[in-house]
Amino acid sequence: MLVAAGVLGGTVIRPDARHMAAGLVLGQACTALVATYAVHRTIGISVQRTKAKRGALALLRYGVPLALTGLAGKFAFQFDRLAVSRKFTPTLYAVYVVGAVELPLTASEQPAVNWVLVPALSRHYVAGDLAGWAQFNDTFASEEDCVAFVPSGAAARRSTLRHSILTSAEYEAIRARMLLAAVGLLAVAAAATAGLVVVGLSGPDPETGTVRSPSAAPAASPETDETASKAASPPTVRRPVTDRLFARDSFWNERLHDETPLDPSSAVLVQALVGEVQRERDAVIGPWIATAESSTPLYRVGPSQPTVRVRLERKNLPGGKALARAFAKVPIPKDANPAAGSDRHMAIWQPSTDKLWEFFGARRTDDGWRTNWGGAIRRVSKSPGYYTARAWRGATRNWGATASSLPVIGGTMLLDELKQGEIDHALAINLPRPRAGQFAWPAQRTDGTGLPTTLPEGARLRLDPTLNLEELNLPRLTRMMVEAAQRYGLVVRDQTYNAITFLGEDPSPRSRNPYKRYYLGRPPSELLTNFPWDRLQVLEMHLCTRPPCEPD
Repeated sequence: MLVAAGVLGGTVIRPDARHMAAGLVLGQACTALVATYAVHRTIGISVQRTKAKRGALALLRYGVPLALTGLAGKFAFQFDRLAVSRKFTPTLYAVYVVGAVELPLTASEQPAVNWVLVPALSRHYVAGDLAGWAQFNDTFASEEDCVAFVPSGAAARRSTLRHSILTSAEYEAIRARMLLAAVGLLAVAAAATAGLVVVGLSGPDPETGTVRSPSAAPAASPETDETASKAASPPTVRRPVTDRLFARDSFWNERLHDETPLDPSSAVLVQALVGEVQRERDAVIGPWIATAESSTPLYRVGPSQPTVRVRLERKNLPGGKALARAFAKVPIPKDANPAAGSDRHMAIWQPSTDKLWEFFGARRTDDGWRTNWGGAIRRVSKSPGYYTARAWRGATRNWGATASSLPVIGGTMLLDELKQGEIDHALAINLPRPRAGQFAWPAQRTDGTGLPTTLPEGARLRLDPTLNLEELNLPRLTRMMVEAAQRYGLVVRDQTYNAITFLGEDPSPRSRNPYKRYYLGRPPSELLTNFPWDRLQVLEMHLCTRPPCEPD
């Protein structure tokens, strides 16, 4: 597009070969700059912030606009040849060559003449081949015959013929300069790309520079996690757009505005929630952060990961046959294991195909993988963040590894996010007994057993935007959670039958437990002691009793 704009601009300024060439060079230069900037935005300042394969793919993105620029040049030349052969009769050739100003040329015909016709005629003329110069078909045999077709007045300018045609030397000189400019642009682009690589290789320690993954999610009951000493806070790093689960404008990822409307029942529902918090504190059972048996491991796999069939045991449920087909080929690593506990959640994410699979009751048996239920989402980076008919071919709104049909990885605190010091999505929260018989968008179903005064599954909350977080004196992990709750909100996702629970990524696929550095030798319930529950606000709810549940 930039190349085309440059060529068109050169034509508008003055439709001759030099201005067209200048426009072409300017367009190529702009394309090189934009492409280099795109690489910088994709891989950041450090190549070490992403895996080598992803870094290589990011660098290759520069080659796409460069290749398109070359193809555009080839196409322009071939188009000019076509224009010359189809648009120009021998009479028009002769009129143009002797300099007749009466000849009208369109925007496409002008460069065709300058780039193709004139150089070809020049070579014939300099070689003394007047027959070849004039004979573009069998009609003309000599320069004299050609002149006979020139309109009145043009013949008088025949003496300027030798000065109006480029010589071979001039033509080759112009061609050499254009080639030199193109090579120079390639060199500049290569140097800029190499500079990005050098800066990246000399960047920060990869331990603190890993690109963070997307938003995520799961589970419920309290469990005991190992604790230890506080670790240093790593720098915050922005992740590429491609490294995100669900669409940017999904309720998981979209930042809340201060004027977001509240639900009329907000005060009553928050009061009931604060009462539940106090009950759990008195019983020393919560609120909690689930990171083990009630949570979910997230396996991020590459494009070459072999696929396996996962047998669905509840194919008789609505949408079961389509879900079984979606589970026919799942790229599950050989060493993968679901979360411990009764729910046995597991999530598989393949960014290269933009697909997500999740399982409820997953287990490996002698004859392969099996699961009770689950879900699958293709084009997950464009997904609204809950199951609809567009999630997969044949998908129904009862898909999903949670009882609300909200993805089990949605709203989970991922370990890479915690390492970077920022959670840039809404947090999932599970309640002991959400409201029975009703759910709120974006949930599509519920297993709630609670009273009408409790929050329904799918309800969205946020911390009061006027709350000054600096005054709370929170531990590092709690501060990240509170910031996310204020900026992006909380989403009621499932039922625990026990305690209010936030979700953290299950660290079992890793060699060590990273949560030690965040718990500071205390259980999660103590970390949440100063969480400002009473400053929560319930956002306006769209309540449903059956799917589909969509806001008005």
